[in-house]
Amino acid sequence: MDTAGVVYGVCVREWFSAALKVEGSTRRSGGLHGHDYLVEVCVESEDLDKGFVVDHYLLRSLLRSCIEPLDHRLLNDVVEPPTTENIATYVMKCVNGALAESEVAGRRVRMVRVCTGDMLCGYVVTPRS
Repeated sequence: MDTAGVVYGVCVREWFSAALKVEGSTRRSGGLHGHDYLVEVCVESEDLDKGFVVDHYLLRSLLRSCIEPLDHRLLNDVVEPPTTENIATYVMKCVNGALAESEVAGRRVRMVRVCTGDMLCGYVVTPRS
C-alpha cells in the first residue's frame, strides 16, 4: 500500500468540571457559574516509525495531568479569559511540553477541542509541517 501523503492520528478525551466568571456578559451565564468540559486532544504523524503515533494511554495520562490544575477550580485563576479557545490553547501548550519529554518526543498536538457539557465548543489547530 502506498502511504505517500497519509497522515495518521490518535485522539483521546477527558472530562473536567470548573467554575468561571465572565465579565461584561449580558447572557444569563455572565456571572459566576460552572460547566463540565470535554477536552479532546489529537496528535498526528506522517509516519509510524515507532509503530504508532503515540500510545493512547500515555496521551490520556498526559492530558489528565494537564487538566488537573483546572478541575474543580475557578478557571479565571488559571486561564484568562476562560473561553473554550483559551482553555484549548492552555491544554495544547501543556500536552506539547509533556510530549517533548516523553518517549515519543518529536510528536506534536495537531488539535485540541474543548466543549461545555451542552456541546458549545472552541478549538485550536496547529498548521501541518
